[in-house]
Amino acid sequence: MTRDDLENRSKSELIDLILQQESQIAGLQAQLVQLQLAAKPNGDDRLPDEMAVATPAAGRFPSALKLILFAAGAFACVIALIIASFRPGTTASAGRVQDFPPGSVVAVQLPRPDRPDQFVPIFVVNDPVVGFLALHGRDPGSNCQMQWNPETGRIEDPCNGSKYTRTGEYILGPSPRSLDRFLVTVAKNGDVMVDLDALQPGQPRP
Repeated sequence: MTRDDLENRSKSELIDLILQQESQIAGLQAQLVQLQLAAKPNGDDRLPDEMAVATPAAGRFPSALKLILFAAGAFACVIALIIASFRPGTTASAGRVQDFPPGSVVAVQLPRPDRPDQFVPIFVVNDPVVGFLALHGRDPGSNCQMQWNPETGRIEDPCNGSKYTRTGEYILGPSPRSLDRFLVTVAKNGDVMVDLDALQPGQPRP
């Protein structure tokens, strides 16, 4: 099952749960009305005999109210989950698989999920051994945007001189760790998808 299938199934289940909660709340509200009528003294505002129904004892009113409050709280939680499930996607396509030949290191700029006018620098690496990697293009020590040096086969920080392997492992310099990386997957249609909300810190330097 793909990630899209899981998201669609989750949304469908949440919508079904909302409908169930609405039905339960409506039933409890009707019960509360009957309890309120049963608690009133006989008078003009009583229901006619032909509309009268059996109602629980008036002393159970607080319990019914608690049930309604509980159901309303659960309904609010479900609504919050629905809203969260419809948040903007955090994955972005870095390109097609054929754009990244085996052994390549390609610098790309991907729009931020929360700020489409800002971009995140990333090195998309297609390593013959470990597969696709999405390395954060900023040095974890200086936050300077780094460069790929094809002559040395290293990713280098022009600000403080830190150097890393093509797969992001620390080599030398003042950086505190290896390069941070994002979760990357290859979609069925061949897109290389990078999850900008799943940043994984690099390993601390030796």
